[in-house]
Amino acid sequence: MPALAAWRRDRTAAALADSWRYRVEWRPLTGAAARPGTLSGTWLVVVPADTPAADALADGLDQLGADTVRLRSADGERTKLAEQITAALDGRPLAGVLSLLALDTREDPAHPAFRAGTAATLTLLQALHDAEVTAPFWG
Repeated sequence: MPALAAWRRDRTAAALADSWRYRVEWRPLTGAAARPGTLSGTWLVVVPADTPAADALADGLDQLGADTVRLRSADGERTKLAEQITAALDGRPLAGVLSLLALDTREDPAHPAFRAGTAATLTLLQALHDAEVTAPFWG
């Protein structure tokens, strides 16, 4: 009996510790969201300069029903980018932000340890914060 009691005590303690862990739950989509291949709302799509593949991906969002606002990012300056984001959105609420900046695989001259797309994505995240954009981000 002492061994069984000790086992039960250990399991109770483990169950308590398990209840403190972060859990992800999957729930089925309902309504319009359940129909595959449809999007709704306004999406900010940030594409790198001179990357035709990024435009093709943004076109795909349009075909799925999203209202896309495209922003071509060539300037790595955070404040200017935040101003461009605010102007491009013109007060519209966002369903999401899709960054295709990582497609720019050139070496960043200002930060040789990073690719240009990595540095531009970091600047974009900072600019989104400055522009008070709270929509989900995919990059």
